[in-house]
Amino acid sequence: MKNIVKRSRLVVCLGVFALVLSGCESLNSYVPNFIAPHKVEIQQGNVVTPEQVSHLQPGMTRDQVRFLLGTPLLSDIFHTNRWDYLFRLKKSDGSLEEYKLTVFFDENRLRNYTTTLSVPKAEAADNAADNTANDAPAADTAAPAIEATPAPVAVAPVDASSPPSAANTTTAAAQDPAPQAPATPSFDAVAEETAVRTVIESWRAAWSGQDVKTYLSHYARSFKPQDVTRSVWQVHRKIALTAPKTITVTLDEIEINVADAGHASAQFRQDYRSDRLTEAGRKTLTLVKEDGQWKIAREQFSK
Repeated sequence: MKNIVKRSRLVVCLGVFALVLSGCESLNSYVPNFIAPHKVEIQQGNVVTPEQVSHLQPGMTRDQVRFLLGTPLLSDIFHTNRWDYLFRLKKSDGSLEEYKLTVFFDENRLRNYTTTLSVPKAEAADNAADNTANDAPAADTAAPAIEATPAPVAVAPVDASSPPSAANTTTAAAQDPAPQAPATPSFDAVAEETAVRTVIESWRAAWSGQDVKTYLSHYARSFKPQDVTRSVWQVHRKIALTAPKTITVTLDEIEINVADAGHASAQFRQDYRSDRLTEAGRKTLTLVKEDGQWKIAREQFSK
């Protein structure tokens, strides 16, 4: 009798175990998708945009390439003439996004690059043209003046025996007035100082408001950034203005000096704050008149 009871218990346990296993197999068909475990996106490597790649130009130094693209993920000591930028993103839905950028150097200068990114060729060509226009010295297009040769004039014979009359002497003196010194152009220093102050305030407001177009419009065509080309500098200024969530720029102790109607300078204390960086120091702006407007031709900052 006891054996029968034990066998019955064993059969019941095996049946319950089989039901549990069958329930585990069909669990996915009964559990809704919205209570499935959350899968995070996994990002690895360098984030490089097609816009950044479009500004690569042959002849750039390694420092300029690093300034534009960041530090490469792979830099092999046995292949010093190349840098590899790799990016891999595994999304929560299981899809995979990846690309590769390899830049090649001849000694310290960029030779070319290969990438799986879709780089807009038209934009790259426009940036190269803009950079050439900004970096090349201005050509002297003024044509040389042609010296006019006076036509021969018939001279009437002069009677040496007759002395010159007083009337002729007076007429000659009237026809040859004494040379006058060129007039020095005058300007209203107070008005120009006010105009410079207004431009600096507009530049500061555009920076704080993250208005890239207005901010860049305050720089003269002759402005040349240090160590990089104008087009590369513009890309990085755009990133610097748009990447932070908020930016606050405060200027204090502003001193403006107007040298003449076309040249001025300004010195002030600059306080920059964003959700990514806090920086303060002294800044000097050199300004020039361009198309009737004051523009920044040079910018210096020191902490």
